[in-house]
Amino acid sequence: MIDLAIDLFTKVPRNIEKILHLKYKILGSPLIIMNDAPMFKMPTIDLSAKSLLILSQLGFFAVFTYWSSKGAESNIDYLFPVLMAGSGLALFISVPNSRMGVTLGVPALMG
Repeated sequence: MIDLAIDLFTKVPRNIEKILHLKYKILGSPLIIMNDAPMFKMPTIDLSAKSLLILSQLGFFAVFTYWSSKGAESNIDYLFPVLMAGSGLALFISVPNSRMGVTLGVPALMG
């Protein structure tokens, strides 16, 4: 079985199913090829506290985007508005790990 595995992985694989079947035999776990979880989740807009907080957070980033884009003269001046807009939208549509990226990544890039 090991010789077959070495043979399959050293040559150009012509049939990926053989490799996946061999992986299943060696590891003994079911094959998970792709996850059906969505990359982001659109928030529902209602008058709950959570929804209003998400909208106010988006508004906060939108205001900073607007204020910082008013005096932009060169290409590098557009970095901060684009970063603020992207951060606000990522938080609004609930992208995984966006809160950590905005909290740690934005200050690191701007500093």
